[in-house]
Amino acid sequence: MRRWIVLACLAWFTLFTVGSVSARDVLRGDACTVDADEVIGQTLFATCRSLDIAGTVNGDVVAAAVTVTISGTVRGSVYIGAGKLTLTGTVEGDVHFGGGVLEMTTPALLTSQDSTVYSAALSSSIDAPVPGDIGAIGYQLIVNSAVGGNIDYAGTALRITSAVGGFVTASVGDRQTAGVSELESLIQLVDTNVSLAQPGLEVTESGWIGRTLAYSAPSPASLLGTVPQVDYNEIVADAALIANQSDLGSAVAAYVRQVLREFITLFLIGAVALVLAPRTLTAPIITIRMRPIPSLGVGLLSFILSFPVLLITLLLSLLIVLVVSLLGVEQVTALTAIILAVLNISGGAVFYFVALFISRVIVAIAIGRVASRLLWTPRGRPLEGMAHLAIGSLLLSLVIAFPYAGTVVTAIAAFMGLGGVITHLQRPNVRVAVSSGDLLRRSPPLPSAPLDESASGAGTDNLPAGFRWWE
Repeated sequence: MRRWIVLACLAWFTLFTVGSVSARDVLRGDACTVDADEVIGQTLFATCRSLDIAGTVNGDVVAAAVTVTISGTVRGSVYIGAGKLTLTGTVEGDVHFGGGVLEMTTPALLTSQDSTVYSAALSSSIDAPVPGDIGAIGYQLIVNSAVGGNIDYAGTALRITSAVGGFVTASVGDRQTAGVSELESLIQLVDTNVSLAQPGLEVTESGWIGRTLAYSAPSPASLLGTVPQVDYNEIVADAALIANQSDLGSAVAAYVRQVLREFITLFLIGAVALVLAPRTLTAPIITIRMRPIPSLGVGLLSFILSFPVLLITLLLSLLIVLVVSLLGVEQVTALTAIILAVLNISGGAVFYFVALFISRVIVAIAIGRVASRLLWTPRGRPLEGMAHLAIGSLLLSLVIAFPYAGTVVTAIAAFMGLGGVITHLQRPNVRVAVSSGDLLRRSPPLPSAPLDESASGAGTDNLPAGFRWWE
């Protein structure tokens, strides 16, 4: 709950605290720079490809850029949406960041006793002291310097090598897994120096937590440092529950319940989709059958990219609201904020609904079509689509419910279906053009009718001999 409060506070401070400042300076362009001897006496807004602040800003910094470097002094707080933020300077307020990589390194300095770091990024690395709290979501949070307050983190990997004065609350991944190599390749497109930590929670020998450590994870943490009190909540998947049953009867009952739950979910969602948009639902099946491996790769990459894209979209929306607020019309600002909020929430909800549910329904229909050909000859009957869905959903559910292996099958089905949808949406005109062109090229020319010169037309019986007017 606390991490959602953190994100809500981020939006509230951005919209109202920063928006209430009357004096503002705006930077736009490719490479924006605040030189070391330059002083900006107000809040700085920047939309640039790269932003380098080596001077002094006597206010807040609100920026959207590919790369941001702050080596100077900011008298207020920073609100940054970027591919990478490198902070080595002084910030008197809080640090708010959303994007790819956050690096806060020595000699970075947060001067306020309550200065807090809020980060929504793939990788957040804290190598300078934080007097207040740290609230973060993303793949990993690496804390290598002292934290005076609490740490609230939700993601995959949390590593603490220094002292934390308050509580640590975390939800992390499984230390027994090997990590995500595809994500490491993706994050190195932003910064080649970033390496991903092992999933799970680790407190090294130099780590020290002053209050309670409360964390949720599929496997226990590695706690080599000083932790006075630990509250561990084990996350157990449904598949693991089946594997951990003490007798065969309980395991079979748990397996059947899991199969029924998966089947009902897939069939009900698929049935509604087939009634509302049957052609749209079944069109990607051809792509999946013809290009299964590329579809899997496209789906996996799209799902990974969706997280930073969603964060950057949110921050850009906040920046748009701030720019509109410069007009001084509260009604227009409120309407813009509402419209952008609806678009962001609805867009994200639709994408993840397709990625997590519709994609698996498409794969289930494809499996059902292949299986049904072994039982009967397709005749194009109205209910054949529902039959394909039922058969495919049952077969897929039987595999998904298996312990451990079912998780892999679920991911493959989801990514393959999502990749088929995206590939199909990217090339609708190409398919139509190719199909029409092939049809025209493959159609044989129509033979011309033979001309029978001996036949005479109607009304030419009584013409004089040798009269041929058409010659």
